[in-house]
Amino acid sequence: MYVWRSNYGSMMALRYLRECLCFNQPMDTVDTVCGDIRSYTSIGVALTFLGKMHGDAIVTAGGIFILHGLVCGDLIVDREGVARIHGTISGSVFNLGGNLDILGTVQGNIYKEGGTTSIAAAANIGGR
Repeated sequence: MYVWRSNYGSMMALRYLRECLCFNQPMDTVDTVCGDIRSYTSIGVALTFLGKMHGDAIVTAGGIFILHGLVCGDLIVDREGVARIHGTISGSVFNLGGNLDILGTVQGNIYKEGGTTSIAAAANIGGR
């Protein structure tokens, strides 16, 4: 299974050693990735990201995205996806039915069409 897929075919992929990840597993089962990603990214497993992502990020069903870096684009959390933002989103955030926790910075707006969205008191929201 791949940790992420790029729509540009450059398959910046890590081989994931476990067969299945779900939200109820302990956080020590989350892979950590550091780096600079230059494309749209789809996240369908548990992933902690430290670095810079150029382009939109989509957290699909079953995906857990923990951001300690920067996403230069929008973040979209699909139904049954989970996102925990400690870093910065330069665009807007769209919760389409997932679980979204914002502890860091969102420079754009936050749109909620379903799911759970929590915003920490210390969070910095540009479009609020």
